[in-house]
Amino acid sequence: MVMKNISLALIFLFSCCVNLHAQKPEKIVSFAKVPKSGTYYKEQAQLWEKEVKKNRKNAPAWMNFYFAKRFTFIHAEKKNPLAEKTTLDSIVTQMEKNISNTFEYNYVKYRQSGLDLDYLPYLEKAYKMNPERTETYSDLVVCYEATRNIEARNKFAKLMYEKTEPSPGILNYNYNVMSGLEENTILITAGDNDTYPVWMLQNALNFRKDITVLNLSVLLIDSYRNKILTELGVDTSGLKVPWEWNTENLDKFKAEMVKRLASNKKKFPVALALTGGADYPKELKDNLYLTGLAMNYSPERIDNVALLKKNFEQNYALDYLKVDFMPNDVSKAIVKRTNENYLVPVINLYEHYKMAGETTKADQYRLLAQTIAKGTTQEETLSKYFGK
Repeated sequence: MVMKNISLALIFLFSCCVNLHAQKPEKIVSFAKVPKSGTYYKEQAQLWEKEVKKNRKNAPAWMNFYFAKRFTFIHAEKKNPLAEKTTLDSIVTQMEKNISNTFEYNYVKYRQSGLDLDYLPYLEKAYKMNPERTETYSDLVVCYEATRNIEARNKFAKLMYEKTEPSPGILNYNYNVMSGLEENTILITAGDNDTYPVWMLQNALNFRKDITVLNLSVLLIDSYRNKILTELGVDTSGLKVPWEWNTENLDKFKAEMVKRLASNKKKFPVALALTGGADYPKELKDNLYLTGLAMNYSPERIDNVALLKKNFEQNYALDYLKVDFMPNDVSKAIVKRTNENYLVPVINLYEHYKMAGETTKADQYRLLAQTIAKGTTQEETLSKYFGK
């Protein structure tokens, strides 16, 4: 009986220790690099709030509290934009009251502006206060792209490559995206992991500097959109950003942007990265051709199967999909999810070779698809598909 009580006591003590360890506040890293659950961010927000209450001058705690709270809202099932803005504005106000002359305050003040270029001085001040803090680099890249300060944009894109330890898997993926594009392509992207890596590869490795990358979120900035479209020789008249940010309006805006960009006076080809999804109006879909990790826009019919074959058999570096060269990649989960974009083009090639009676080639693409899908939500679906 005594032994049993001792055992129970040890189990209780161990569980408490585990719980205490789990409740430790951790530095908040962007979910674009290391994805976490909404529950994680909610718990971290509570822990960091305790830290700022202990010491109102704790600048790192304030910044972690802000981002934990921000990411909690982003991951919430039910969105409440007003509550989000009110809560985050309140945190920034408290930061100004307690730690106004710090890197953390100036950086957060800019981030809370929502890409408002009027707040760029706060971001630049944060960078000048501590140039070795890498958090500002990606934001400076976007701001200098938006203001068309290309020299400064390129400088910080190179610094991102050299100092922020970018994911090798994401770099490999974007290397292949770029490798499969025609010369002088205008590449339309959607997020962090299909935009920054392109600029990094262009400026750190001088790779495919002919490509113009246009991020849809940045294109929502009126001044930037008008500047870049004018540079490309695109008519800007009557083009308006949807007043309400919802999926339907943004899809319409995206479709209009693609059609306008395709009419550029420089005759540059236009492609959409697969990372941007595949939800487009029929009028646009009819002119999109899958060529690999991007869809080429063309009002005239093109032989996309020939381009698929060329990209996968001549242009793309695919070994990283088959052998894990970087097991310590912090963005491994994101890489795995991003690599799912290979599946549709790979299955297209499998079907092409199967119909052509080239079974050896078909088997190669079947195995590649199964390797990519292993450990993802697509694994079971593909197993049934190939087992038919």
